[in-house]
Amino acid sequence: MKVIIYTYDDAEYEKLSHLVENFDQSTEKVRAPLDGHKFYHKRYDIVIVALEGAEGMEVVIEYSQRYKDSEVIWITSDDHFAGTAMRAHIFDFIKRPYDDERIKQSISEAVKASPARNQWSIGGPE
Repeated sequence: MKVIIYTYDDAEYEKLSHLVENFDQSTEKVRAPLDGHKFYHKRYDIVIVALEGAEGMEVVIEYSQRYKDSEVIWITSDDHFAGTAMRAHIFDFIKRPYDDERIKQSISEAVKASPARNQWSIGGPE
């Protein structure tokens, strides 16, 4: 399983990374560089965007348009973007603050929905 995580927060990256690993130990995880340039040249099975406002919206829309079979999960504290998320046909919209169970549920459902799911050795949350 290939997963990319967009977040500025080191602790949030570690938490999300650990939750993803619970589903597949062989997961290829990437932390997206957030240096002003976004690279969309590679398809990921699951895209976790934990960015606020227009920046998060840009990443969500770009991935959902370029890679229609990628499962995009958007985490933000601004619920005004829920409509944008629905129009972009993303997999899940999670409002901050969130708990680990909510993220686990979303990742689990994204894994099941992914067209590439049969290629992975899926474990499941611990």
